[in-house]
Amino acid sequence: MSSRLKYRRRRNDKDDTKPLCDQPQRDSPEYLQKLIAELYGVQQESLPAFTSSSTVDNELHALVGLFLRQFVLGWYKNVAFDENGEFLNEIVALIAHLTRDLQQRCLRIDWSQLLLDDLFVVLGKHMEALREAKTRVGTKFSIQDENELIANYLSLNGHFAIQLDTPERERQYMQVLVKKLMKMMLPNEEAESNLSRMFAETIFGDLILRNVVENLTDNFMLWNMIKAVSEASSRRPKTKRPFFEQLSAGSRQVGHIVAYCTSVFSSKPAPQTLVTQYAVFPFINRLVHFSNRYPLAHVVVTTTAALLQKSKKFNHLCSNVLNNLIYNRLLTSETISSAVRALRHIMFPTDEYFNTTPRYVPQTTQELEEIKLNAKIAMDKVFFHPYLDTESFLGSFEHKTINKSLMWNILDLLLINVFPELKEM
Repeated sequence: MSSRLKYRRRRNDKDDTKPLCDQPQRDSPEYLQKLIAELYGVQQESLPAFTSSSTVDNELHALVGLFLRQFVLGWYKNVAFDENGEFLNEIVALIAHLTRDLQQRCLRIDWSQLLLDDLFVVLGKHMEALREAKTRVGTKFSIQDENELIANYLSLNGHFAIQLDTPERERQYMQVLVKKLMKMMLPNEEAESNLSRMFAETIFGDLILRNVVENLTDNFMLWNMIKAVSEASSRRPKTKRPFFEQLSAGSRQVGHIVAYCTSVFSSKPAPQTLVTQYAVFPFINRLVHFSNRYPLAHVVVTTTAALLQKSKKFNHLCSNVLNNLIYNRLLTSETISSAVRALRHIMFPTDEYFNTTPRYVPQTTQELEEIKLNAKIAMDKVFFHPYLDTESFLGSFEHKTINKSLMWNILDLLLINVFPELKEM
């Protein structure tokens, strides 16, 4: 590796194990600045930028620093003498290169179509395949296996890396995928170095990707995540505001709607699919059973949409609204930094050592059903529709093997959009 950073790290072996005391309030800017200084031995201003957002960088520098202290510096300082911290400099510079390249790739993606069309195509196929798999159970069309339902699902919509008879295939697929990704992401000199490439593959594959797939495919984890997102979406201020403030807030909302409908996202790629044809709409229809409950209203809505989608102005208006919602409300620096912060809290609860204690796992069926019920109650508070089939939606995440197949399909979708070169590989 060639040196890219200009800072020198202060040598202090006690810094790596020194408990954090007399700290400002956790996650405040002052707290993060102090944590970063203890982790790297320099102030954050001396570190390379990971992204174009200082808010995201604050969280990323803290998370990466904790990772390096736990999994790299702990053994490296026992096998090598590196007074100036050149090895740490190289690792941080390499990570900065990867994150900046990843950001540039993400800026080229049409996130509106990815999140509201492509993603819901995957989710829709998942729900349909699970319904069909349940229908086949006990019939001559069912696969004769101990895990009959799971085998039926995998034959209908399974990811090729998930096989009941060859569980090692998932590990093999992950290794091949990570190798391909590192070849595209690493600079030429690091990609040609076996040591650098193996280090990056180990960090990304074993410490990140494998843990994400294993931990987030448990049914109770997914239900808890759905509950947390639903509760965050349903929070409303309970204090009653004066009439003038309500009127002023209403005026601002009208202004936002006008801005959402008229602003132009010229820098964003033109959608390949009409907004009215996005898969999110039929997915919601099946979830709410709108076409079955209100057949006449469904005909009116679909006919009107079919007529309006012929208008370029209408399509432009819908595209602007969705782009504003996605880019100005969802994919913001605050949202991304909150996600990184949540990841840090899970992996390093006290910002000192990696959390090696076992996760809470429901021990009884009653505990599991209670978690599922809490997620259903939280969803019902958000959508409050009497015909919303939340039971069917939450039940689709019942089995870990099926969740793994779904997770890999979603990861493949995301990676293909971020790294289009994978299609040719």
